[in-house]
Amino acid sequence: QSPGPRGSHTANLVEQTFLCIMGGRDSTQYFGDTCMLDIETMTWSQVRTHNNPAAPTRMCSHLAAGIKSVPSYFLFSYGGQTSKEKSRTEWSYRDKVDVLDCRTMTWMASPK
Repeated sequence: QSPGPRGSHTANLVEQTFLCIMGGRDSTQYFGDTCMLDIETMTWSQVRTHNNPAAPTRMCSHLAAGIKSVPSYFLFSYGGQTSKEKSRTEWSYRDKVDVLDCRTMTWMASPK
């Protein structure tokens, strides 16, 4: 499933294979999803966040960068705006680093 229309998200190329779309917002809500587009097959998949306390919350206007490492590739995101609810009326700034292991497609605990 594609991520749908949004702004203030990040888009990163991962291992020259996937386009990673993370977070963002529309006119009414923040998004907390992370979607991967396989650029060879042009198919979307979503990174699972259920029951993972390390997964990021709804966010927008954050920064993200992919870092190649052996044996994996990691996507780091930092900062941005967030809200406890989907609503954009009450928000705060984030000071958390989120780390996605792109080999296993799982979120890791952020550095303390």
